Formats: sequence, structure tokens, C-alpha cells
Amino acid sequence: MKAKLQIVITAFCAMLGAGSVANAEISFETQRALQDRAPEKLQIEIQELKKKRKLGGGFNFEVVAKVLAVEKSDSGLKTGESLKIHYWLHNPRKPVPSGSYPIEVQKGMRYKAYLGPASAAYRALDDEEETIYFPTAASGSFHQVSVPTSAHRNQPAEQDGAGQPATRPESK
Repeated sequence: MKAKLQIVITAFCAMLGAGSVANAEISFETQRALQDRAPEKLQIEIQELKKKRKLGGGFNFEVVAKVLAVEKSDSGLKTGESLKIHYWLHNPRKPVPSGSYPIEVQKGMRYKAYLGPASAAYRALDDEEETIYFPTAASGSFHQVSVPTSAHRNQPAEQDGAGQPATRPESK
């Protein structure tokens, strides 16, 4: 009886251990290495976003983004150009066996993006002439960056003669 109980406890512990490893995120060091190797390191603004539910669960994302800044671009992307990004995201309500996935981007938001070109298998199925990019750094593929407020973006700072911010007289 003790032997059977030990086997059951050992099997249960092994299943718990395997489950916790299978759902683990990638380490920060691995994520950073993936970001460093990304062919495209850009700052983008999401202009169009299509989110489609996949039959087997999860969502397909088709994104059109404007390039705001280029840190590195192996494909020659320039500031002001548009690009297409496709990726898949699991359904957060259903656990997945393993992996680390990009965040869900939002229309109108700005992100630092670590991207790469389509794999050879995808290019063979794709009938479009334009390049489609994919996240390359797992959960580190997109990092939201702050958007300046319209007051800061459109108006230069007022200064007095001494280079200090000017104060406005209060109206009564």
C-alpha cells in the first residue's frame, strides 16, 4: 500500500512540476537576446488593427503601423513609412502548453517594436507583394511608449528673458 501511495504522490508531483515549467515565460536574458538579434528595431504607431478569432482558439492580428523612428532596419525601413505586422496570440482564458507571446497592441498607441521578416514557409503561402513583419522577441516584441500630450507636442514652451518657464498672469 505504501509503495502505491508513493508512486501516486511522485506522479502527481511530476505532473505539477511539468505544468509549471510548460507555462513559464522566457527569462529576461533570453528576451533581451532576442531583442538584440531582431532585424527591425523600430518605434511605431498602430494605425489599423484587425483581430480575428482563430477556429482552434486564440486570435490572429493584422496590423498596419507607421514607422516613427528607426534604430535598426535590415530591410531598409524609413521614418514615415507604413508596414504590416501579422501575429498570433493565444486565448488568455485558456492555458497554453508553453511559450511566451507578444502583447496585444492597441490602435493609436505607440510601441517600440522588435520585428523580423516572414519565415520562408509563410512567404510561400503569401500571395502579397509587400513585406509582412512578425514579432521576434516573444513577450518582449512590443513595449508601449508614452505619447506626448497635444499641449507639449504642438506648442513650444514659453520662456521669460532668463530662460525660465514664463508664468501667465491670473485673470480675475
